[in-house]
Amino acid sequence: MKCEGLITCDPNTKALTFCKRLYVVGNYARFVRPGFTRMNLSSSNPVTGVYVTAFKQPVTGEVVLVAINNGTAAQNVSFTGLPIKTATPYRTSATENLVELDSLDIADGNLSASLPAKSVTTFDGFYDNGPADGTYSIQNSNSNLVLDISGASTASNAQAVQTADNSTSNQQWKIAQQTDGTYTIVNVKSGLALGVQSSSSLVNATIVQAAVDGSDNQKWLIYKTPFGTWGFFNLNSRLKLGVLGNSTVGNAAAAQSPESGNSSQMWALTPVVSHSNLILNGDFESGTTDAPWVHWNQYASLSSTGGNLQPHALVIRGNAGGAGQFVAVQPNTTYNFSGWGRVDANIWGGLGYSFRDASGNRLGATVYLDGFSSSYSIRQGTFTTPANAASVIIQVWGSWGATGASYFDDISLIQN
Repeated sequence: MKCEGLITCDPNTKALTFCKRLYVVGNYARFVRPGFTRMNLSSSNPVTGVYVTAFKQPVTGEVVLVAINNGTAAQNVSFTGLPIKTATPYRTSATENLVELDSLDIADGNLSASLPAKSVTTFDGFYDNGPADGTYSIQNSNSNLVLDISGASTASNAQAVQTADNSTSNQQWKIAQQTDGTYTIVNVKSGLALGVQSSSSLVNATIVQAAVDGSDNQKWLIYKTPFGTWGFFNLNSRLKLGVLGNSTVGNAAAAQSPESGNSSQMWALTPVVSHSNLILNGDFESGTTDAPWVHWNQYASLSSTGGNLQPHALVIRGNAGGAGQFVAVQPNTTYNFSGWGRVDANIWGGLGYSFRDASGNRLGATVYLDGFSSSYSIRQGTFTTPANAASVIIQVWGSWGATGASYFDDISLIQN
């Protein structure tokens, strides 16, 4: 059956055929969205048989060039004066249907490319007007609440919401520009990237976190608005990050919607002051478990092959014992505590902390984070020091076992 329309349906089998014209339309419609304007070109017919149109989004800085080679041979073309530094080609040809190709670097605004015979190629690029790479809190301009993960979850597909700012790591985001000019947004606590639920292109689809996969669904175009705030467009859906229903209520879901100019689609970026790990030799890669670590019962030692991310770890073997480190802290101050551990069968192991006053007196009982298994897993928590606290003891402890051991690694204590 000859394919004349965009999609044809066989009347007998009901089978659908997606025609080449459909993908050609996509070379325009997928990229040139409402709000784009035509750009002037020095020539729309740079070489015989090649026809070029160009468009820009004046708010976001996105630039789209569509080049048609109507000839029967490949053609080389060059564009100059482009206000972008990279462009991603998407090509439809005799053997390709809107295929994404490797991004091209644009040196000093100059782009050169080869166009196959009878092909349509879209070049999609962005102005370099986004934020510097760094860790930020992201505050909604409508509600004054910050972007967060529901329940401070570290699980994949946990929903992004807005909550009151309490400066915890689940409200902090690592923003990093990619080679194509877009950005990834990764939650500091979970290490998962921000994207749209099920890669949806639907209006009001909610925003979730998931393992970093490099997909367009996890890429965001971030640009400065005329109001000094920032806007976020999802590369896959071409919809804008906002709050569902323009809500100002805590725990309202983050969602995507078309550009509206509403302040619920505007965000303030505040750099997060980075605090270093207060635990010295928390990864044990100095090759020792000695000072500043102190030992109890002398059953803690160094393992040179049992580490989590690197070779070394602290191992407790042979009887009940542990090791700890005294760290000076500020009173009435919040800290994030975390560490990795694993235990052999029938062996207990835990990470713990307890407070001391300036005279060394214990302030309350030791709090343990445990539940480790035979594979490394992380335990983490947040605590606020008492009003009279001067130090905290960060410790690891393991139970006795004739044949088993407990391992601990990558221990950290960071002021919030």
